Amino acid sequence: MSRLQARDVYEAVALAENLKRNGKYQWFRGQTRSWPLKSSFARLSEDAQEEALKKAARFEGWMKHTPGLEEVASNADAAIAVAQHYGLPTNFIDFTIEPRVAGFFATDAGYAGGDVEGCILCLDTADLGEFWRALPERYPPPEFLRLQVPNLWRLEAQFGVFLFCPYDGFEKMYDLDRICFPQVPQASIMSASSVYPDRKSQLEILLDQYFMNEMLLEGMRYSERELSAWTIVTMSPPPPSLCDLDLLNRELPLLTSWDQDRLEAWLTPRRERYFETQTQELRVLKTMLNWSPAELVASVTSQVLSQLSERHVLRTQLATWGLDSPGNPIPKEVAENVSNLLSRQWDGMRMLPYSDSEIAMSMAVSLALVVCVGSLEEKLHGLLGRQLVEIEFGSKDGAYSRALVSDQDLQTAMRQDMQGFLRQPELSVHATVMLQACQAPNRLFEFERLAHIFASQVIPTQIQMRDTPSAIYYSPARLDTLGLP
Repeated sequence: MSRLQARDVYEAVALAENLKRNGKYQWFRGQTRSWPLKSSFARLSEDAQEEALKKAARFEGWMKHTPGLEEVASNADAAIAVAQHYGLPTNFIDFTIEPRVAGFFATDAGYAGGDVEGCILCLDTADLGEFWRALPERYPPPEFLRLQVPNLWRLEAQFGVFLFCPYDGFEKMYDLDRICFPQVPQASIMSASSVYPDRKSQLEILLDQYFMNEMLLEGMRYSERELSAWTIVTMSPPPPSLCDLDLLNRELPLLTSWDQDRLEAWLTPRRERYFETQTQELRVLKTMLNWSPAELVASVTSQVLSQLSERHVLRTQLATWGLDSPGNPIPKEVAENVSNLLSRQWDGMRMLPYSDSEIAMSMAVSLALVVCVGSLEEKLHGLLGRQLVEIEFGSKDGAYSRALVSDQDLQTAMRQDMQGFLRQPELSVHATVMLQACQAPNRLFEFERLAHIFASQVIPTQIQMRDTPSAIYYSPARLDTLGLP
């Protein structure tokens, strides 16, 4: 093993970049300590490996059964790459072709003192391949994986590649060269947002949904341990149709507006390259803080719609939205909160088949719900002038979210023949009763009407009621349940 000593991470990166230019090495890996090379799976105990395999099986099942992820799920390497980038233990080992990225991962942000070294591992892929060809066939060779996983922006931002390496003692067979440096308190060589993008693709928004469910499962396991002395009563699951036959005289049939072919655009993420979506433009929305919520919504809707009309490619870009109040400066904390919220909402809606008008109105409502005075419920009621109801919705994987909506608008979005299915037809005027009668959105709501309520009310309220990385549902087509909390 060749070892080079650098004074700090900056010199280590400079050395690695020089070696790359000279063709000596192509792949690099940053480690906060000069540990032997092992995959995250190989580092686990036997019991932990068994648990990791269960997690991998759950993730594989989720990928295969989530509409729109068929392309990724059908490629085993791509699916493992996604799992690896989201912290699930695998036999893939992360490398990068960019030394600066390796330097970022080699820097110990939590360094607390002591004589420790970080390192950048340097790999000549051609040399490793040639070395392995000389070994007996009973040693399957490592694999060099250069994957393009659709919409996995973390992988793109990190210029990531993978070494498939199932060997626990890999460096007993092949030594990797290292550039070592002392860990000291220092600024990172790159910002965290450069390697973990703040903005999210449609795939990464869906992954928030999956990992929310993983956190719920971890919480359930903790609760089971804590409550092991208690008697647990298991309730019967709801019927598959999610219809309450105490309120209905028969199951509601599926609505044709939810036909899967018609909803394809709502379920299939378009492929986007991360660096192609970047733009340095700031889209500024002008407002006055003394405007009423209705005045603010009308003005901002018009401004967003105007910008969408003038720049037709805007919906293909990760636009950053800012706020300006002429003559009345907005507090920095409020301005940053608004920008982050609107950018997050933009990322979730821009690639879905919402109209420009729906997106403009949705962002305007979100803005009003942030900057106007009062509770979330008070502000939405002021905008709509109608009675509100809190709803909860989710998907089969166990993830869920909540929002505030107008019960009158929900009523309008429901199928028009409800009276014929109710044991007491006069109850059809009560939205909350209908939500108890049927929790299946594809049986109770006409899709396009529900989608409009999603844009105008569900997205603006749930995005303020949920913190990242909780599940945020931007597409109503992804709901399996919708009812009362």
